[in-house]
Amino acid sequence: MYMKKDISILIDDIKLNVRVSAFITCGDYVLLQSDPEAGFYYLPGGRVKLNESSVDAIKREIFEELDFNVENPKLFYYVENFFNHNQTNFHELLYIFSVELSQDEFDKLNNFKVKDKQTSKVYWVHKDEYKQLDCKPTLVKNLFEVDKKTLHHIIHND
Repeated sequence: MYMKKDISILIDDIKLNVRVSAFITCGDYVLLQSDPEAGFYYLPGGRVKLNESSVDAIKREIFEELDFNVENPKLFYYVENFFNHNQTNFHELLYIFSVELSQDEFDKLNNFKVKDKQTSKVYWVHKDEYKQLDCKPTLVKNLFEVDKKTLHHIIHND
């Protein structure tokens, strides 16, 4: 059986990534992920696979990591993201989806290890505390203020 591969290609000294992430909220709280190796917080998600849509990718990633089915993710942010991580330059195409959870779903997803990464954890963080954290990409700190009904495109350098 052929396993679909992540869209992550090294070209010369730059890695091209296609990634999806979810801005998962419940009221004034956002779900963030962290890994001790990373040293920063980020939105849950992962790489898109070859021949996979961004919508299918975010649904798969959230299920794989959080054991949660996302019904209607809403794409609201498209980012051309340029950064350096672990001495590698990245050119990342990032799709950010909005997912609003109910209180029951909120209570279920609280401070546990990520299903497919044993060292990663997810945390509900209040929007005021969230702005004080080291988040990558840094632009995610402003997502509470962004209109989720409009698709935004941004070019970002971290």
